[in-house]
Amino acid sequence: MKKIFNIAALIATIALAQACDPMKDTYAELDINKIDRAGVREMTLELTDADYSTFKKSSGYTEKNKAFSSEDSAKILIPELLNSKYKYLEETSTINVTYNLNNVNTKMNPTVGHTLTMADYLAVNGATNGQPSVPKFTTLNSASSIIKAAEAINKTPKNGDVLQLTFAWNSKPVKDSTATVLYFDGAWAIAYTLLATDYTIMTQANSNFSSAAVANTFIPIFIANKFPYSVVEGSIQPVLYTMYNGTGNPTTTEVCLLKYVSGKWIVINGTVKYASKFAVKSGKWVPDNTIKHKLITDDYKITIAGLSKTELPTASENIAKYGNFDMRYWNDQQIEKYLGLFAGVRFPDAITDQKCELTYVTFSPSATLVKVFVKNAEGKFEIIK
Repeated sequence: MKKIFNIAALIATIALAQACDPMKDTYAELDINKIDRAGVREMTLELTDADYSTFKKSSGYTEKNKAFSSEDSAKILIPELLNSKYKYLEETSTINVTYNLNNVNTKMNPTVGHTLTMADYLAVNGATNGQPSVPKFTTLNSASSIIKAAEAINKTPKNGDVLQLTFAWNSKPVKDSTATVLYFDGAWAIAYTLLATDYTIMTQANSNFSSAAVANTFIPIFIANKFPYSVVEGSIQPVLYTMYNGTGNPTTTEVCLLKYVSGKWIVINGTVKYASKFAVKSGKWVPDNTIKHKLITDDYKITIAGLSKTELPTASENIAKYGNFDMRYWNDQQIEKYLGLFAGVRFPDAITDQKCELTYVTFSPSATLVKVFVKNAEGKFEIIK
C-alpha cells in the first residue's frame, strides 16, 4: 500500500511541475516558430481568410473583403503579418506573397511590341519533319495560334501585361497582321480596339470617351451586337478605347474588360490574384521593390553609345544588329558593363540602393539569364555578385 501512495504522489508532483512550468508558453512559441528559424530562406505564401482577419484593426476594408484595395495597401499591411508570422528569419530572407487584389482589372502595363521570329513560329506550329529547326508554317491562322504565340513570347506574364504582335496571317495572299493581347487572371485574351466608326455607332461626337462610366455602359452593348454568335460562357473580352482627359492633357488608352455571363457581356471589376515580394531588412519585413525587366530587341540598342567602338567594336556592332549577346564576341564582364549602363538609361529615376533584376538572352550558346544590379551613391548601377 505504501508503494501505491508513493507512486501516486510522484505522478501528482510531475503533473504539478508541468502545470507550473513558467517556460511552457516559450517552449510552445519556439516549437511553433522553429520552421522560421532556419536562417536565410526564400519562401512563398498565399494569404488565407484567417490571415486577412489579422488586419481587422489596421484595415477594416481588407478584413471585410478578404482583399486589398491597392498594391500600395498590400505593401503597407502585409509586413505586419510577416513580422508576426516569420519573425525569426535572417537578413535578406525573401518571401513571395500571393493575395487578393481589387480594382486592378483596368490597369495595363506598357505595351510591348514584338514581331514574330522563326523561333516563335517554331514554338507555335512545331517543326517540319526531319528539320527540327524549321517551323512547319511561318504564319498564324487562328485566334488560338495568336494566344499560343503570346504564351511562347512572354513565359512569365503578369496581370495587365500587353503584347502587340506583328505576324504573317495565313490568307490568300499571306499578309502582315497585328493583334493586341492582354494577360488577365491567368490567361491571355485578344483585345478588340475600337475604330472611329465604332465610336460613332455609340453616339460619341469624337473617337474617344471622356468618362469610364460611359465607356463601361456603352461598350458591353456594342460588343453584344458586334459579336452576337458563338460566344462561350465565361469568355473574357478586353476592349481597348481612347480616353479624353481634358484640354491640354494627352489622351490615354484604357481597357474595358468584359466577361460573358448567363448570355450577356458584363464589365468585370472583381478580385484577382496578385503577388508581391518582401524581404528582411534590418530585422524587419519590408516590400522588396526590385525592378524586374526582361530586355526586348530594342533594349539591346539603348546604350551602344556608352560602349565606344574603340572599346568593344565587334560586340557593339553585333548587338545592334541581332538584339542579343553573341557569346562568341561578348564575355561576362562586358555584358555586366553593358547592362549596368542600360539600367542607368532605362531607369533614370531609380533611387540609391534600388535593385534592378535584368533578364537577357544570349546566342551560341542560347540561354536566358538573369543578373541583379544595385544603384550606388554615385548614381551608377553595379553588379551584385
